[in-house]
Amino acid sequence: LGLPPELSNKGNNASPNAVPSKRVGDWLRKTCGEGRFMIWNLCKTSYDAKELDHKVVHLASPCFPSLPAHRMLGLCKSVHSWKGIDSSHVAVLQCRTGRGRSSAAAACYLHYSQPNVYKNA
Repeated sequence: LGLPPELSNKGNNASPNAVPSKRVGDWLRKTCGEGRFMIWNLCKTSYDAKELDHKVVHLASPCFPSLPAHRMLGLCKSVHSWKGIDSSHVAVLQCRTGRGRSSAAAACYLHYSQPNVYKNA
């Protein structure tokens, strides 16, 4: 899922780590369905998850561009478990810019969940 431009923090005075929780929560409920999403926050800082139905896992990463290997494996197992409960569940990987940690995490998860498809990756 790509976050629509009107919900991103780019171009406003919000902190780069801030998440417009109410608007994002409303959009996720509308797009994914009630109770169908879980967010893995890969930023150094956490945020109030109340408006996101408390469906946020905070995996603070002290390094850039990726999580340490043991945390990345934990993330892959966590996302895989969430998706395995119900195929309609949506995993949202969120980092400050949406390019570094979340992209690396998505690539690792794809390889973890489908190793035969990505065996040469």
